[in-house]
Amino acid sequence: MNYIYHGNSMKRVFQAGDVPELREIPFHEFQRGDIVCFRRPDGAEVIHRVYHTAPEALTTWGDNNLRPDPEPVRAEWNPRLAVGFRRGDNRFLLPRGHAGMRQFRFNRLRFHLRRLCGIPFRFLACGARWWGIRQLEYETFARDRHYFYRGKPIARKRKNGPLEYRRWYYRLFFFIQEDDSVSR
Repeated sequence: MNYIYHGNSMKRVFQAGDVPELREIPFHEFQRGDIVCFRRPDGAEVIHRVYHTAPEALTTWGDNNLRPDPEPVRAEWNPRLAVGFRRGDNRFLLPRGHAGMRQFRFNRLRFHLRRLCGIPFRFLACGARWWGIRQLEYETFARDRHYFYRGKPIARKRKNGPLEYRRWYYRLFFFIQEDDSVSR
């Protein structure tokens, strides 16, 4: 089965359009921190992280979800391990076990901080200006949008393309939403 990621539940791990590389492993070999892809009985395909393991079921949780999934994953659902993913021509590996749980905890921390710090930005029109993040539009052929923090370029958004951060680690500190509101 070819699965193409879409949605927001694992947004810090995957971006829309990423193609996870899936591997079938025995059910008892799944560990906390692994990312699994499975098909629920209602037909929906889901890719989430294993939060708790039991001999007969796995509790999964999306990194950007408020709560774990209500129904545990059973062996009959044929879960597969996501070992990596392809984004364009690049291939990335995914951490398993303890490293995967560290990534989960970090993503959960960012999720909660974004929720706490993002509330004032909804009510203050100058929220992005207060943090020093500026959005400038250049008159280029593609009419790109460029985002700056204290004079340094942090990201570029093409008119009909995805958001591109200038450095890979900028995505850890800056969050530019689809409606072009910025939070740090």
